[in-house]
Amino acid sequence: MKRTVRLKSIETHLPDHAVLPAQFAHFIDVVQRADTSTHGWFHVAWRSPQDFELRASARATLVPFLKLGDGGVAALWFETPSAPAVAWFDSEGSRALVAASFADFLGGMARHQSGVPDIDDAAEHFAFPGLRAPKRKSLTAVQKRFQAWCEAQSSLERPTVGDDTEQLRKKLHALARQMIRDGRSRVYSLRDYWSVRFELQRTGKSFTARYQDFGEWYPVPKKYALVPLVEALVRHCRNPQLKRAGLTISTTGLVSVDRDRQLLLLPVES
Repeated sequence: MKRTVRLKSIETHLPDHAVLPAQFAHFIDVVQRADTSTHGWFHVAWRSPQDFELRASARATLVPFLKLGDGGVAALWFETPSAPAVAWFDSEGSRALVAASFADFLGGMARHQSGVPDIDDAAEHFAFPGLRAPKRKSLTAVQKRFQAWCEAQSSLERPTVGDDTEQLRKKLHALARQMIRDGRSRVYSLRDYWSVRFELQRTGKSFTARYQDFGEWYPVPKKYALVPLVEALVRHCRNPQLKRAGLTISTTGLVSVDRDRQLLLLPVES
């Protein structure tokens, strides 16, 4: 299947005085010639940031340039002083800065280390000779800025803050980390940016829970004791009586219920 490239749609949505990275033309040339069946399914095209629960004002800074197979995007984030960083948004509400620069992003694509699952899970990597592996330290330095920007631009509920919810968030984050450590994910390791997605279903006064791995859903083993934490979590949701919900927990400590529509917990800054 031929990969679609709609460069004009990206160029027309660039912020004032912003330009595409110098390597962008080479990037298009490489991915356009690569087979979607072996190098990952995605198209080069713009998509509105508002599709990812961001305000219209986010368009002044964020320019999606890849439409991914899971319904998410990779986007250029023009909030860095020297060059746009690269962010990833999936269709379930997870988001992260995956590269501090476009060159780092291409270097990651060449090593299955781009931080974008649709690309890293592909059978073949892309060829971008001469580009080194991503510089993770420089990424860490701006990750908090990106999460703060997402919070400020969010069209959803503000994060819930409190001693009880912070303790609950920490327990859920530790549980998700332990599941990754135990090999419950074939996609992520603790060295990567990771997220764990759960599906919650009310059954009487309690809940059942499944987690997703590689596109399949599995019951959460009882040893993780997720259900009592979910029962406590739901009491803080916009609708405490909800019958069904999605729960996402990610590397950064984010805990989101129904893509932030019901509840969003972020780490409390010390």
